[in-house]
Amino acid sequence: MYYIDFIVKQVNGEIKIMSEEEEYEEEDNSFIKLVNRTHPMFSNRNATFTYAKDGKLVTEKIASIPDSVILCDGCNSLITDDVVGLYMLAPNHPWGTQCKSCREEYFSEVPVVDETN
Repeated sequence: MYYIDFIVKQVNGEIKIMSEEEEYEEEDNSFIKLVNRTHPMFSNRNATFTYAKDGKLVTEKIASIPDSVILCDGCNSLITDDVVGLYMLAPNHPWGTQCKSCREEYFSEVPVVDETN
């Protein structure tokens, strides 16, 4: 029996198959995108929960999340400001929302793109 050790990574938008010994430097493309709370991302949202019950996976959808409810993924507080920070792993790949306090405390060195105008 043979075991082949390899890693599949997405590097610069391309899928790479690499051996475990192969070293690479991952480029950090993350940034904070400032958007208005009326951004389309925050409208018509649904939540889907998947969990195990009696040895089976169960998926449930809940009713639409109100457009005015935006929670910070850092501290779980309700964001009431007109401007919301989206922590972006890459363009068009948001990781989560950040309130002003969490942006200043944890992401102060991350580049900021202001799209509120």
